[in-house]
Amino acid sequence: IGMAGRYPGADSLEAYWDNLAAGRDCVQEVPASRWDVNAYFDADAGGPGKIYSKWLGSLDNIDCFDPLFFRIPPLEAELMDPQQRLFLEEGYKAFEDAGYGPRLLGESRCGVYLGMMGGNEYGEWVQHCRGAGDFTGSSPAIAAARLAYFLNLKGPALMVDTACSSSLVATHLACQALRSGEIDMALAGGVTLYLAPQAYLAMCNARVLSAHGRCRTLDNDADGFVPGEGVGALVLKRLDDAIRDGDAIHGVITASGINQDGKTNGITAPSAASQEELLRDVYARYGIDPETIGYVELHGTGTKLGDPIEMEALSTVFQERTQRQHYCGLGSVKSNLGHTSAAAGVAGLHKVLLQMKHRELAPTLHYRTPNEHLDLQRSPFFVCTARQPWQPGAAPGLRAGVSAFGISGTNAHLVVDEYRPAPCVEQGAVPVPQPWLFVLSARRPEQLRSCAERLRAYVERNAAPDLEAMAYTLQTGRAELEYRLAFVADSRSRVLESLRAFIDGQEDAQAYTGQARKAMSATQAGEDVLAGPSTLDNLQRLGSLWVGGTPIEWLRLYPGRQPKRLSLPTYPFARESHWVHPDDTVVRRSAAASTTPSAKRLHPLIERNTSSIAGLRYSTWLAPESELVRDCHVAGQPGMPAIVLLEWARAAVLLAQRLPADSAVTLQDVHWLRPLLVAGALEVHLALAADELGHMRFRIFSQEADSEVLYCAGTAWPQAPADQPAPRIDLARLRVACHASVTGPACYAHLERGGAAYGPGLQALREFRRGTRLALGELHSPDASTNPGWPEAAVLVAGFQLAEALLPGARALVPPFTVDRVQRWGALPKKAWVIAVPGTDDPQAQPPVNIDLADDEGQLCLRLEGLSFGEPVSLYNDLTGAMK
Repeated sequence: IGMAGRYPGADSLEAYWDNLAAGRDCVQEVPASRWDVNAYFDADAGGPGKIYSKWLGSLDNIDCFDPLFFRIPPLEAELMDPQQRLFLEEGYKAFEDAGYGPRLLGESRCGVYLGMMGGNEYGEWVQHCRGAGDFTGSSPAIAAARLAYFLNLKGPALMVDTACSSSLVATHLACQALRSGEIDMALAGGVTLYLAPQAYLAMCNARVLSAHGRCRTLDNDADGFVPGEGVGALVLKRLDDAIRDGDAIHGVITASGINQDGKTNGITAPSAASQEELLRDVYARYGIDPETIGYVELHGTGTKLGDPIEMEALSTVFQERTQRQHYCGLGSVKSNLGHTSAAAGVAGLHKVLLQMKHRELAPTLHYRTPNEHLDLQRSPFFVCTARQPWQPGAAPGLRAGVSAFGISGTNAHLVVDEYRPAPCVEQGAVPVPQPWLFVLSARRPEQLRSCAERLRAYVERNAAPDLEAMAYTLQTGRAELEYRLAFVADSRSRVLESLRAFIDGQEDAQAYTGQARKAMSATQAGEDVLAGPSTLDNLQRLGSLWVGGTPIEWLRLYPGRQPKRLSLPTYPFARESHWVHPDDTVVRRSAAASTTPSAKRLHPLIERNTSSIAGLRYSTWLAPESELVRDCHVAGQPGMPAIVLLEWARAAVLLAQRLPADSAVTLQDVHWLRPLLVAGALEVHLALAADELGHMRFRIFSQEADSEVLYCAGTAWPQAPADQPAPRIDLARLRVACHASVTGPACYAHLERGGAAYGPGLQALREFRRGTRLALGELHSPDASTNPGWPEAAVLVAGFQLAEALLPGARALVPPFTVDRVQRWGALPKKAWVIAVPGTDDPQAQPPVNIDLADDEGQLCLRLEGLSFGEPVSLYNDLTGAMK
């Protein structure tokens, strides 16, 4: 009911079919980005450590991944086997293709069955480049569990390694679990990458590779196979359940089976007798007449030994039941891609399903003269050498067999039928156009635009799309992410109008777009709308609530019926490189931390990355004589200024996502729980974890015995450059509006009397002015020698110093207190202005404070919204009098 995959020259199954239908050979020389093939290649293969075949069907951009979508820290993603990452993305896309989103899948009895071969080349690179391995990133067992963990699936998660038959064996095991009732849904598939020359050296030593770089299935000039790469996934359900649930059915696996060669004349040698036994058993057990099979996707590796054995088994079993000749087509996708090993079975199964969808047989390449050991003239078979229509034979619909035989001796065979739905009863009345609510969401604004572009292309390709099914699939079959678009439409043309308007940045009265917030208080409003009819106004209101973050029970829009699901465009994952290189210098960081700045620090506030399988974490040692700490005393004790913890969180998020140090970052819902006091040596940690919206939740803490001492927590995320450019403020107007003033030294003396003492390294306030409901401070960064590790610290801290000066009696800022939202754009200037205004317009209230930090031109660098202390601030009092 769902499928997705990537193969050489194709980043989607649509592109895969285009290549197959066009008869494209997607094999090339091993890319230089993998390894230097010239250092190993010797056409004569005469010496040790040499290869005679330099060809590969390679995937593009295997270094790219979207870790934050899967709530994986980027630094952890870099250590993951790229095969894990590929299957994560394609498996998730297969669920989307089936129309099942995370809310439907969570807690479900859904199993994951992944075919993947052993080998740990990337893990060895990680060990070499980083000085330590990563258990979860390199474990084959974790590869199958990743998606189960992310989606909270409760069925089994198995990694299957039977070499070349792995993914077809995995598919059979999933079918068996479905038939037995052990599970209700399954994700099955396989993945293979060739990252290093070791596998080539072994295969060339065994003389199984083609020296010419061509997989000539069944051809007399066949001289071996070509390695290929691929990843494919299938979502499976029992047929009756899929029909009941309105699923889009791509095909039906009617029969499946596996067996083992046992003892042959060599552990890797194929067995015609075992293959015959497998075919007979599968056909007998499921009542399959070979005469009804119109196509067989062969294992077909292009070897002089393997191909005749496979054909001998097929011919023997077929001719036991029929004497018809040349009615069953033969092909092998290995002629296009090479041998994708653990992914070979799913690659062939995808090919068969796509041929059924288009009702065409794709050509098999490089077949000129039949293998001399074959007798195709008097067999039921013909080789598909040209693209041609696929007509049903003895069966009512299209039927195919798919085979995969592992070098391990484990064999698999499936029979796949075209799905033929029951005839629909014609409705007499022409349906009246009805409005539907369409929703899209993404982690980033640019990805939301890509979602809209993909959906527009889908609608443009379909002259009469099922609007109800499309709306329902988008509502229930996708994750509900932060950046959202909702619009109401009652026709194909109206859908296209709304999508084009959003893509072009135009206004649309029936569309809503925005950034979702937590809106649980609006849940009742959503309930009220759902209780009413699906009118244009009600659907528009529901779309507005959903865009704002209100959870919606979508099924209530379809009372008494189960809408159909459609195979719609899937999510556009971010394409960002996360890779280690075997020639990187090994960098080891000492566990002992210094209390003075070091060029080896990741950031002036962050000494080292102490992440583990428990999560992403950064750590720093502090001491009373550390920078910043030595210049900040609260009630006589050295401590870290509260606002510095915000910079710590900002820096950690940028490090984790490998973004430039001056990138814009937003922090939200920040809470300080206690002051970070440093009486002696203290190791402080900052932990990050992705939340359901793709944001990073942070907490800053130290460890005391077996418990955490929590200082600060909140949420942070980087802003896209176009999200919200830095505003500009009119400094000249503000200076005119301020009259009373206090000098910097007088302000710091006033703060010290209240219990907050700042040393010279954190004294940036030159002058403090007051206006009506306004405070303005002029800042100049002290001499860099006072804080050589982080010269801009004093300017940052001055924002809180101004807030402290506004408290009654200028008391030191001692948590708990909070800030609603923090935004920072770029570096902080040496000369700046800090502005404080009340967060509400009510002069009788005890308002939170909004603080802005701007450069001398008025360009905003930092904004704190809703800074609350639990005490009223003196924005309405005579500040000069208060400081005398």
